[in-house]
Amino acid sequence: MVATKTDNASYPIFSNGKCLIANQKDGLLYYGYIDKTGKTVITPQFLNANNFQYGKALVLKVEKETIGYNDIFKKDVVNYHYFELVIDENGNTIDHLTQLAIHVSPKDKNDKIHLPSHQN
Repeated sequence: MVATKTDNASYPIFSNGKCLIANQKDGLLYYGYIDKTGKTVITPQFLNANNFQYGKALVLKVEKETIGYNDIFKKDVVNYHYFELVIDENGNTIDHLTQLAIHVSPKDKNDKIHLPSHQN
């Protein structure tokens, strides 16, 4: 479970009957949700996620696109697309907050990812 920071402490929070969980894969944390029985109800698949509020959650999803093959290194050439999404309690996409994918250049792995801010 993922601890949520409050003014006085950090602890897992169930919101709308769901709690954030994290699963490490290939050195990255992917976030999903469990219900109050501990059952995984939304598989960890998001690079970032918020607690549910009013039946919705804001998440960052990555999609991998194979765009070619490198014969020298014998590896696929891939492109990653990042999307800010609003999901429902079943993990279905309700809305794309970024209509176009956010692309992150791999030029320096110490670079920070800066996502655009959204005005409501």
